[in-house]
Amino acid sequence: MPITFNPSATPDFATSIVLPTVGDGVKTAAGPSPIDPPIVSVLNGTEASRLLLLGNGTRRRCTCYDGALIVINPLGAVCVVIAGVTKVLPHLTASIFNTATGGALAANTRYYLYATITAGAVVFSKSTTAPDDAIHFKTGGQAFLYVSTFITDAAAAVVTYSQADSEYTYGAFVADGAGLGGNLVLDRGVAIAWTGVVSAPAVPALASSWIAQIEFKSTNSGDAGAVSFANPTGVGLGWYENWYGVSGKLQGQVSGSNYAGLIFYKVQDAAADTLSIWCAGFTM
Repeated sequence: MPITFNPSATPDFATSIVLPTVGDGVKTAAGPSPIDPPIVSVLNGTEASRLLLLGNGTRRRCTCYDGALIVINPLGAVCVVIAGVTKVLPHLTASIFNTATGGALAANTRYYLYATITAGAVVFSKSTTAPDDAIHFKTGGQAFLYVSTFITDAAAAVVTYSQADSEYTYGAFVADGAGLGGNLVLDRGVAIAWTGVVSAPAVPALASSWIAQIEFKSTNSGDAGAVSFANPTGVGLGWYENWYGVSGKLQGQVSGSNYAGLIFYKVQDAAADTLSIWCAGFTM
């Protein structure tokens, strides 16, 4: 009589297979015989591969609109290594992650969101530990799959954002005038000589590029501010300036190839002019 083998609901990739010897039965009433384990191992590996390929692989799409809850759209499947065993579990319905899980958020801090498999379920957690250079897993192992990243403001609320795989867009701009925090990287700067602006932590260290939102304000109608998306003191780096008048606004892309991703600015009159810069979004 034919025997049907079904894959596990949480299939693993086997690291080795023990083949039966001549004379072993297929299955007995007393329980699995030596032929069962290798058949099930191959079947589970096939099912794990199917889950990972279904829908063209893992997709990371997240949104946070209220400063606390992150909606994680279906990932497709989660693949992690637990105690040396590669496990796969489908994630086919949206999840909501409360960022207070695992402890209260700290102000002006970048966090990373990870997924793992615990007791046959996909479980999400946050951490201040960045992913590996491949942006696949949490640095230090393969038990936590990278899903998303977010930053908090001075009130320890998540700066709202949306994510489509490697593209992140902030939904809000932290108010300037109260110091750096959230996605604000320059707060009413008054330098009259070219000055570099550090984009972290509003821009993750692993980002390949980011969008700068720039605002210039002045009490003098004839004054102007300037920004450069490469080193303005260098030669042959293809840098350029953007000059604009009172309450002018501008967006520009800063690439990791442009002088280590820095952005430079200056104003005309330190007593009358200010220039603020936000990160409007970035690519990981």
